Amino acid sequence: MAAPAAGAPPAAFHLSIIAAMSSRCGEKILLANSARHPPGLHTVLAGFVELGETYEEAVAREVCEETGVVVDGGSPTYVGSQPWPFP
Repeated sequence: MAAPAAGAPPAAFHLSIIAAMSSRCGEKILLANSARHPPGLHTVLAGFVELGETYEEAVAREVCEETGVVVDGGSPTYVGSQPWPFP
């Protein structure tokens, strides 16, 4: 990979998130399906943290963008992380 040209904007840096949203009763989980996936395959939601967002804000935004479900403020709770390579 070549070095960026002088004066070029910094390369984009993305933090990935995967969100598992459970119901208040703790007995259900929000899953989504996609046209890219085979019929019947459902997955947890995933996305990227935007510059200046907290993980919790990113989860709420991604859930709303991908499903239309509005997440109550303060509902997402950070539990932990596991780093992995992302191309």
